[in-house]
Amino acid sequence: MRLFRLLLHEAHYCLRDPRRFILLFLASMIYMFIFGVLYDPGMVKSIPTVSFNEDGSRLGRHYLQQLEDNDSYGTIEDVASLEDLQQSLLNHRAYIGVMIPRRFAEDAKQGRQTSVLFLIDGQNLVTTSIAARDGETVTEKFSNRLAAQQLALRLGVDETYLLHKIEPMHTTLRVLGNPTQDYSWFFLIGLATAAFQQGLFFAAAATLFQKETPAIELLPLGVRIAAKVLFVYLMALVSFGLMLTVMHEVLELPLKAGTFELFGIGAAFSLAVVGLGFLAAGLFPTELSFVCVSLIYPVMGFVLSGYTWPSLAMPRAIQLFADIFPQTWFMNTFRDLLLIGGTYQLQEHLLVLLLMGAVLLPAACWSARRRLRKIRRESSLA
Repeated sequence: MRLFRLLLHEAHYCLRDPRRFILLFLASMIYMFIFGVLYDPGMVKSIPTVSFNEDGSRLGRHYLQQLEDNDSYGTIEDVASLEDLQQSLLNHRAYIGVMIPRRFAEDAKQGRQTSVLFLIDGQNLVTTSIAARDGETVTEKFSNRLAAQQLALRLGVDETYLLHKIEPMHTTLRVLGNPTQDYSWFFLIGLATAAFQQGLFFAAAATLFQKETPAIELLPLGVRIAAKVLFVYLMALVSFGLMLTVMHEVLELPLKAGTFELFGIGAAFSLAVVGLGFLAAGLFPTELSFVCVSLIYPVMGFVLSGYTWPSLAMPRAIQLFADIFPQTWFMNTFRDLLLIGGTYQLQEHLLVLLLMGAVLLPAACWSARRRLRKIRRESSLA
C-alpha cells in the first residue's frame, strides 16, 4: 500500500514536470519521425552524374544510356572536358563522373580491351559503394552483350546462344530481413533505441533529483528508492510498447517476431538501462552534471554495439569493452526479431541483459540511497 502511494506520488510529479514524459515517450518518437522523413525514399537513387564522351561514338552514348537506366544513377549530364568533369565533382554538382575514352568504339569492335573511367566523390561512403557496385555490374553486362554481338556477326551464330557461352553463370540475390534494402529499416531501429535509452537516463536523473515533500521524506528511504526505480521501469515498458506501435503502424516497419519475444528482450534491456541510469545519476552532484556527461554514452554505445559497423571488424579489446554496454546485447537482437522474426542468440542475450539488471539494480539502489542521504544532509544544514 505504501509503495502504491509512492508510485502515485511519482506520477503526480511527472504531471507537474512534463520533461519526464517528453523524455520517456517522445524522444524516440521524434527521432523516428525526423529520420523517417529523411529515409522515406528507402534507397539511395538517382545519384547526380556527369559524363565526358571523348570518343563521341554511338556505342559510347549507348553505354551511358545503360548507366542512366540503372536506378542508382540520375539523369546523366554531358560536359565538354575531363577538367569540367572533375570540377563538377569538386563543386558537388555531381557525385559520379564517367569518362568514355577516345577510340572506345573502335577498340571494342576490333576486340581490343578498352576501359571506362569512373570518378566518384568518396566523401560519402554510401554513394561511393552504390556507384562502384552498380557501375561494375552495368559495365560487365554491357561488355558481355557487346562481345556476343561481335562474335555473332563474325560467325553467323545466334547472339543469345553465344551470350550464354560467354556468360554461363549469373548471380541470384536474396536479401533476408530487408529485401527492398530500405535504409529506414536499417537506421530507424537503432536511432529509436538510442533515443529511448537516453530518455530513460534523463527520466531516472529527474526522478532521483526531484525535491520531495516533508511527508514523503519521513517514509523509509528504501521504499522511496524502490518506488522511484519501479515507476521509471514501468514507464519504460509503456514507452517501449508505444515505440513498437509507431514503428509498425505509422512507419510501416515489420514486426516479424511475436509480442512475447519483443517485449521480453525490451523488458530485460529496460531493466539494465534503468539500473545503469540510477547508478550513474547517483554518482553526480547535480542533475545537470549527469545529463551533460551522459550525452557521451549513447553515441559511443551505438558505435561499439556493432549495429552499424560489425563488431567482428573491431579489435578484440574493443569488443570486450563493448560487452559492458546493454546496447551491445540488445540492438542487433532487437533488429533481428523485427526484420527476420528470430535469432539463435535471443536466449543468450536475454540472459545477459537480465544478469546486468540483477547486478545494476542493487548498485543503483546503493547509489540512489547515497545521493538522497546527501540531499537530506544538505537540506538540513540549509
